[in-house]
Amino acid sequence: MLSNQIGEEAGQVTGTRVLPDEGAGPKIEMSIQENGTLLGVSVNAIYFQTTGEKLAQLNGIAVVFELEIGEDGKTASKFYEWT
Repeated sequence: MLSNQIGEEAGQVTGTRVLPDEGAGPKIEMSIQENGTLLGVSVNAIYFQTTGEKLAQLNGIAVVFELEIGEDGKTASKFYEWT
C-alpha cells in the first residue's frame, strides 16, 4: 500500500539507446538528470543508504516511484514509501 509522498524531482532525458535483444525482447536504456527534494532535503541522486540524520529514515524502506517523460524529454518524478 502506498503511504505518504516523500519526494519529488524534475529534469531532462540526457541520452537514449536501444540494447540488443537477448531473447526477452528489446530493452531501452535512458539516462536522465533530475534535481528535487527527498524528505525535504535537496537531492540530485537517489541511493537509499545513509548515515545522514535528515535522510536516515530511508534506510531499510521500500520506495515506489512514478516517472513521467514528455515528448520534449522533460522528466518529473514522485516518490512514495511502500508500507
